[in-house]
Amino acid sequence: MNPIYKPEIFEVESEPAAKAIILTPEGSTTDERWAKETPYLIEDICSFIKPDQDTKVVDFGCGIGRISKELIAKSGCAVLGLDISQSMLELAVGYVSSPRFRPVTRPYLKNMIHNDMRVDACVSLWVLQHCPKPLEEIALIKSILKDDGYFYILNNIHSAIPTNMGWVSDGVDIQRALENNFKLESYSQLPAELTTEHLSNASFIGKFRKH
Repeated sequence: MNPIYKPEIFEVESEPAAKAIILTPEGSTTDERWAKETPYLIEDICSFIKPDQDTKVVDFGCGIGRISKELIAKSGCAVLGLDISQSMLELAVGYVSSPRFRPVTRPYLKNMIHNDMRVDACVSLWVLQHCPKPLEEIALIKSILKDDGYFYILNNIHSAIPTNMGWVSDGVDIQRALENNFKLESYSQLPAELTTEHLSNASFIGKFRKH
């Protein structure tokens, strides 16, 4: 039997339920991960893309806006938050609570591309590993970026796609696909002391530019 993609796992009824899916405990707790990982990632993202009030960013797989909220607070940038989960997008409006944030759909982004509108940067945290067609997502990210735009990604090394048979890997080499589509600036990892040793070793941070 072939596994069937089950995106409804990301539909939630409350902010706590959303947080528990966005950052699963993985040997820690959701609250600990939220508190420790988020400030580090914001500093790392900002040191790379150097956003300011004129910067437009797509938060690709924004969830309830964990990263969007802090990016706006730190830099004043404008963020378009995209997510497959309609319930998370609805929660994001209240969680981010900023006129600099706008939840958007895939058709909206594709319409932007059609009208030759591009953004300065894209960030994607713990997202592509859950996508059944990651190569299509990478192509969408590339197409929405300006030439030489920034792409910051934190992702599992191996995919974990939600299906009727549990979380499965499709064997796609996401890092190679990224390297084939973007100019690699650097790879790193979440420091183990901020997360867990397992998560640090099982994931990567990639910093790329559109060429």
